[in-house]
Amino acid sequence: MITRQHISDCFLEATGIAAGAVIIGHLSKGVVSKKILKQLIKLTAKIGSRTLNGIGLALIATEMAICLWQPF
Repeated sequence: MITRQHISDCFLEATGIAAGAVIIGHLSKGVVSKKILKQLIKLTAKIGSRTLNGIGLALIATEMAICLWQPF
């Protein structure tokens, strides 16, 4: 059975928000490295490119569907 929490988790993963939250958490703790900054740049590019066009919405929808299809 699909729960609200599962849907929420899939949405956060598909949009990249979950990765962004982890990176921001590391930055707020003062753990700043080149690797984290590179991940932040990649995340920004991923979110930016997805929100700017219809293809991005299709990618998010596909990733959501795959995530929801997988067992818990």
